[in-house]
Amino acid sequence: MKKIFRLGESEHRCSLRQDADGLVLDTEDGPLRCALQPLGAARYCVSAGEEQAEALIARHDDRIWIRLRGRTHVIEAVDPLDAAAAGGHDGAAEAPMPGTVISVLVEPGAEVTAGQDLVVMESMKLEVTIRAPHDGRIAAVHCAPGDQVPLKFTLVTFEAAP
Repeated sequence: MKKIFRLGESEHRCSLRQDADGLVLDTEDGPLRCALQPLGAARYCVSAGEEQAEALIARHDDRIWIRLRGRTHVIEAVDPLDAAAAGGHDGAAEAPMPGTVISVLVEPGAEVTAGQDLVVMESMKLEVTIRAPHDGRIAAVHCAPGDQVPLKFTLVTFEAAP
């Protein structure tokens, strides 16, 4: 059975299975042979197809953070019923994990574009950049550098679309 996973703002249908030769990730683009070798202290050697790299991987509830090649990715399982009910965007950028705000890169009134960096956080030795989920104008910033924030804390809100 394929599941829906969210990586950033995009959703992917995929499933992971084991065959006689190891792990296979079945994606929308076809099967991909993969492997995960523990190196200790949340470090892993990740192989996918012919690619291989070292990664930091941490898990909290239904989210997995992967620091790979200088970027941090958050992967979360999406309940298809919740995704269908959500419809559009909610007008806010939330903390994807509990952590400490390192820097705030926008201020109220700023015009931002989808994918623009808004806030940088740190959690479990991972640095995560929270990006704008859509184009818009910042209505309010609800955090400052040094703030400890819980999971799903509203970091930035957007003005309502006209």
